[in-house]
Amino acid sequence: MAIEIRQMVVKSNVIQRSNDDEESTHRDVLSESSKEEILTACRRMITEMLKEKKER
Repeated sequence: MAIEIRQMVVKSNVIQRSNDDEESTHRDVLSESSKEEILTACRRMITEMLKEKKER
């Protein structure tokens, strides 16, 4: 049985770090390819939602 997820909620906490932790922040950053994958998926979801809304 398939389950359709119609909405995704992303929550985050922003934490300001000291200069000593600057090196570790560079490891936490997403790669450009990961960002593009996320944006592509979001665009596809938005397009599908808009099509469904027009069909109604």
